[in-house]
Amino acid sequence: MKSRSTTQHFLLPVLLVVLSLAVWSCGGSSTDPDPPTKGSIQVDTNVDGAAITLNGVARGETTDAKLSNLDPGIYTVRVSLDGYSVTPELIDVTVVAGKTVTASFSLLLLEAGKIHVESDIAGAAILVDGKVTGQFTPADITDIAPGTYQVDVVHAGYARAMQSVTVALDSTSEASFTLVEEPSAKRVLIEHYSNYGCTPCLPAELALEAAIADLDAATVSTIGVHLNFPTFGDPFWLDNQEQNDDRRDVYSVIALPQFRFDGARFDDVDNKAAMVSDVQARAAATPPYQIAVVASAVGDSLIIAGSVRKTADIAGEERLVVVAIETAIDYDAPNGIDHFDDIVKQFFPDTNGLLLDLAVGEMQTFRYALAIADPAVDGNIPLDDWVAGNLHAVAFVQSGTAFTVYQAATTR
Repeated sequence: MKSRSTTQHFLLPVLLVVLSLAVWSCGGSSTDPDPPTKGSIQVDTNVDGAAITLNGVARGETTDAKLSNLDPGIYTVRVSLDGYSVTPELIDVTVVAGKTVTASFSLLLLEAGKIHVESDIAGAAILVDGKVTGQFTPADITDIAPGTYQVDVVHAGYARAMQSVTVALDSTSEASFTLVEEPSAKRVLIEHYSNYGCTPCLPAELALEAAIADLDAATVSTIGVHLNFPTFGDPFWLDNQEQNDDRRDVYSVIALPQFRFDGARFDDVDNKAAMVSDVQARAAATPPYQIAVVASAVGDSLIIAGSVRKTADIAGEERLVVVAIETAIDYDAPNGIDHFDDIVKQFFPDTNGLLLDLAVGEMQTFRYALAIADPAVDGNIPLDDWVAGNLHAVAFVQSGTAFTVYQAATTR
């Protein structure tokens, strides 16, 4: 009897362990998600807008595009675009459930003409159908497919001019402009330094937003520079750490918020009325420089171009600073700010700008390119998913010693 009792006591816990394992195993398998049954094809071309055909059937989509919800199997992908040859002619891809396979094509323009653009005042930035070409008058814009285009030219101190041009195959069309002088009034530059964890930055930014709403949009441009204090990890600082720190050092910023109006420190940061009054007083001055700037997304880059003209003699060293900014960013920052409209993405050529050596009446052109960040490549930086349509440019001339901003311009 004693032996039987010992055996029973031994078997009971073993049985409980076995049952527990069985229950755990069933519970675990019941929560596993169903495996994917569909796959996708990413179709890319070096020229956007090519029509996509899949297994001989037009998809009604154009490149670049992701074709989703496809059954596993072999597919034949083709693309076509009028006036272009395609290499390779077709691509066979194998779709696997839960995976994305890529089909990439190269398009070469077959039928092209060119536009010769000139202006009586050389050095005007040229745009074709709103796209910045990065060239200045006089210039030939080549590899233009036959069709009708709008050509614009923009020059510092002159009115923007435009005309319609029809391009034919293997021929040169002419676009000739006589520019009309139209000096720009003084535009005030506001630099506001902030941090996503800075509590007093919230009322200051709200006051600035209200002041800008009350001002004539043609009298002010703003750029927002984020720093890494008081809260480390600000995503806007992370996005451009070195240049944000360099610009901080230009003014020796050690406390936030800090606002700079035309380079001068403005301390009444919670006072909307004081901001409006200060900007209006500065905007009444006659600027010693004229600036024209244009910008547009071309392919995977933001192209910025323009010119600067000196119109009055001033003492000291002058520098041209060009800035790419992003607008319309919605993000819930820890300090309560949830919308950002002028975040600095890049300074050109750097935070100190380009040294100018112009006599009165002389001008200088400038051109820069910013690679638009791809979150798929650099996804470790928060808010790195740049929206091309929200990228703009600001240009300003600033004293290299006293930091006075003499004139500003923007594409917004």
